[in-house]
Amino acid sequence: MYKIDYHIHTRFSMDSDADPLEEILAAKSRGIDDLIFTDHCDCNYELATPPDMEPWPFLEVEEYWKYMNELRNTSGYDFGIGLEI
Repeated sequence: MYKIDYHIHTRFSMDSDADPLEEILAAKSRGIDDLIFTDHCDCNYELATPPDMEPWPFLEVEEYWKYMNELRNTSGYDFGIGLEI
């Protein structure tokens, strides 16, 4: 059986504090064959934030892409990089 997880959030999303490298190591230990990180990119984050909450942080996409590509190159694990918009 081919094991995949194509919906992983990390510390780059407002709803997770997971470290991307720790997620990769956990996937390897569980025999997961393929991952795609899909952190949030809320383009309308000010409008999407509930009125009683502070606005969610805006994802700096270029910095995110650079970090994740570097991690892909150094981790020894080929994974996909996506965004949940």
